[in-house]
Amino acid sequence: MGATAWIDRQLAPEGIDDTYAESLVSRHYGWSRLSALEIKRITGDHSAKASPSVINAALTRMRFGNRVLAESVVELMADHVYVPIHGKGEPFITEFDVLLREHALGRYADFLYAAVTSAALLRELDNTASTKENPNENLGRELLELYTVGRHSYSEDDVKASTRILTGNGIDWSSMGYAYRPEDHAVGSVDVLGFSDANTDASAGQDMLKRYVEHLCHLRPTALRLAKRIARRYIADEPSDAAVEAIAKAYLDNDTSIAPAVKAALTHPDFAASVGKKWRRPTELYMTIARAAHAQVAVAHGDVNAGDYFNLGTYGWLIKEAGHEPRMYGSVDGYPDTAEYWMSAGTTMALWDGAQNAVDGDKKESGRTDWPTALSITAGQPALETARRISWHLTGYAWTDAELSGVAELLAGLPGTGSAATWTVTGKNLTAFAEHAVRLCFCSPYAFLR
Repeated sequence: MGATAWIDRQLAPEGIDDTYAESLVSRHYGWSRLSALEIKRITGDHSAKASPSVINAALTRMRFGNRVLAESVVELMADHVYVPIHGKGEPFITEFDVLLREHALGRYADFLYAAVTSAALLRELDNTASTKENPNENLGRELLELYTVGRHSYSEDDVKASTRILTGNGIDWSSMGYAYRPEDHAVGSVDVLGFSDANTDASAGQDMLKRYVEHLCHLRPTALRLAKRIARRYIADEPSDAAVEAIAKAYLDNDTSIAPAVKAALTHPDFAASVGKKWRRPTELYMTIARAAHAQVAVAHGDVNAGDYFNLGTYGWLIKEAGHEPRMYGSVDGYPDTAEYWMSAGTTMALWDGAQNAVDGDKKESGRTDWPTALSITAGQPALETARRISWHLTGYAWTDAELSGVAELLAGLPGTGSAATWTVTGKNLTAFAEHAVRLCFCSPYAFLR
């Protein structure tokens, strides 16, 4: 299968069998699919017990799933329209995750309208307290600054009008769902970036909001802003204007659809030339290690049915220690996607330590990883060629012979004499030596580069 065919297949995930990953989610983290009202009833109004299931379900899909590109786009959009798991919107975080997965590859206009009328975002950005008498600008401002046209593209008058359009949109706490209250809606003419409405009928506020979001999503600054985020995720920290323009064009030509925009990024010449230009974030690094192990779950961590609510397992704990626990960034704009943020001395040391632990595997869940089996390493194989093969498989880069010599020496059992060209894979303590060789691969600069 060629690259374009693979991209097309991945962008139609419903056609990809993902039985194993989804069965794990259903069996152990089923709460991640429930509504806020169901979570309230099951947990006795302790929604904090359910929110880790969203993290565990996401990591399970990343680790065992076949819909790898779709899952990547889900996390991209989760960073773009960001609701932290343990924030004010926590009681609604499970249904917000369902919303993300439903809309991540569809029309951005549909996704954004669903988001701004979701209880999670309305609560997180205080629109539940925004009324005609006391408007709260948080959501009205972020709708412009973060989700659509971006900073410097709007005025304070635009923020005020945007906020008025959003008044009346809140939560029915008895049903734990979205509710529109006309009595809280501020009527009166509004004009925002070319969108205008007489806004004389409070009962028509929902329809006006839908038209307003649709208008914002079709604006060129919105297309460019979303295109740059997509390009920054997949191509470069500072993508070229040509790449951003091509992605924005695909977005606008397809009525704000996200999947064609992602395809435009992945088929642009800049993507093919981007090897080595993106730094992996911690979750990507650890999930690469986990997927390479080819482990199967024996005893699931964090199983909600067993009351093990807050256990994220070995990989989840390592990701948390590295500062990249899914949906847990401390700001409203989601985790940064540039190397500068993730390359501090402290983070690098944490990732080196974490990579060494991750190579062991999640021993309580799946047992210690058997790397000779996972990588088809057997005694007597030429050590240098085996090192070349596994380093390529684990990192995606072709190492020089000089770089491979340390890996080959470990595979050969630290022979002390001879050269890499003559060493063979040891038959003594192979599991331990193979494990150390894998550690060396994953602690190399190559493992940190896409």
